[in-house]
Amino acid sequence: MAQEMQASVQVTLMFCETIPAMSQILEKAAPGPRELCSSRGLESQSAECSRWRTGPKGLDLTHARLVVRKLAEFHASSVALDEQNPAAMDNYKIFRLFEGPIAWRIRSFLTQGCKLLADQVETSEQSYSKYAPKLRALSETVFPRLVEMSNREGKFRVLAHADTWVNNIMFQYSGGVVQDVILLDFQVSAYSSPSIDLQYFTRTTLTEQVYADHVTDLLKEYHGHLVEVMHDTGVSADKQMSFEEVLEDMEAHALFAVFGSAAVLPIVRVEGECHFDVEASMNGTVSDKNRKAFAGASYMRAMKQILPEFEKKGML
Repeated sequence: MAQEMQASVQVTLMFCETIPAMSQILEKAAPGPRELCSSRGLESQSAECSRWRTGPKGLDLTHARLVVRKLAEFHASSVALDEQNPAAMDNYKIFRLFEGPIAWRIRSFLTQGCKLLADQVETSEQSYSKYAPKLRALSETVFPRLVEMSNREGKFRVLAHADTWVNNIMFQYSGGVVQDVILLDFQVSAYSSPSIDLQYFTRTTLTEQVYADHVTDLLKEYHGHLVEVMHDTGVSADKQMSFEEVLEDMEAHALFAVFGSAAVLPIVRVEGECHFDVEASMNGTVSDKNRKAFAGASYMRAMKQILPEFEKKGML
């Protein structure tokens, strides 16, 4: 799949041109350790750096706050770069997840996820089994709607990481206390809405309790730091967003939470010795491994929180 989408070309461009330019903007605005994706400091303390392993639980509030602040820096510096050099975003205007040579794989991945989730909730109590036919209907329409959504012109567009889940995040610790975070893996980064990263991250990587109690707090943390960094980097006022506009944009891109929940979250929440067969899912093959992943207690616990919200928002 990486070969089909020419991932090495995009990653090279990100690391050799785009991220260095964004990092330089941040450094000029506020000198200091504001690393987006790599850091000599992190490398020199590799014994205390690790990808955060959530297991079936997810990130706590402390780690989540660091991630949304890093996303704010990533997004704000991309807007500043776009103002200084609009051509810098040209190579990211095709959303590689939903367009191009791998789109059919992602469509299969998401469609199968919705159907496997439907199979699972069908055997649950009545309050959740009612979602099975709605999920099957959604499986037939969700992908083209996501393609349309990802191309929607909004007031505020950024370079989105577009794959902000737990395995693409690395934290730095000192004395057992988390200090910093960097982002990894930029194969599908795209010039689109910031809500794509926010929906994806909050729906794949938080504990249920953190989401229920603090998702608005995290969005406020993101917006506050976004405004701060955009001000520091000299982004023009008409390119900035109010918090109310952030919430409106999140609602407009709520369907991306379905992608996170039905396609990615089963991988995140796989338990014990189980493994998720991504290749089978992307090729349209239903495997016993994947049925077990969707039946996992941690995943179903999360979805029993999520499905009523999807229904309330009119996505089911």
